[in-house]
Parts: sequence; C-alpha cells; structure tokens
Amino acid sequence: MERIIRVGIGALAVQNGKILYWLRKSQHWEGTYSPPGGHLEYGETIEECAVRELYEEAGLIAKPEDVKIFCTLNEIYPNNEKHYINITTFITNFTWNLENKEPEKLEEWNWMSWDEIKLLWDKNFLPIQ
Repeated sequence: MERIIRVGIGALAVQNGKILYWLRKSQHWEGTYSPPGGHLEYGETIEECAVRELYEEAGLIAKPEDVKIFCTLNEIYPNNEKHYINITTFITNFTWNLENKEPEKLEEWNWMSWDEIKLLWDKNFLPIQ
C-alpha cells in the first residue's frame, strides 16, 4: 500500500444555531454522522474545497470568502494505514435548496444543534469527535 497523507476538508454549514449533518452510508466510516466534506484536490484552496463539497453533497451555494477555517487535526489511523490532515471550516453565509446529491453515500440531511451532535458522540465521524 502506498503511504500518502491525504487532506480532508469538513464544511460545517451553520444556520439558526444548527449544523447541517448526515448519516454516512459509504464505505468510509459507514454508520457515523458528519457534516459535508471530502478531499482537497490538487491546486484547490481550503476554502474552494469546502464550497465545492458543500455544493456537491448538499446543493448549498457559498463563496470562498465566506469560509472560516476552524481547526486542523493531524490524524493517523494505524488500523487501516491511513494518515489525514483534517481541516474543519465554518460557513454561515450560503444560499440553499437542500438536497441529497449523493444518495449512495448518505442517508439524509438534518439540521442539528451542537447539543444533539454531542449526544451522538461515539457515533460521530472521528474528526468531529
């Protein structure tokens, strides 16, 4: 297996104190909850990636200048030989026509409060924990 470091970008869309969240059903961390997100592509800024992932997964439209970087994690998963730099962003200004654009990867979108997300703690995607 090729040993490479991947960069994951999480896009926390926040509206009225709630975060857009979904149950994953793709192979990568199936059965856990997470916000929209994905891999940084070559030549892409963090902000551009967050905007792209938000649109590709949920149909929300944002601008790179509305993306705020929240935290960065260096995570090594020895059990599956993966190494990620995970960057979480906040986006509070977007237009939306919320839809599940990747039904093969996710169950459904929900707007959840931080308290609701904390109740799912052991079922959250690892970078959110």
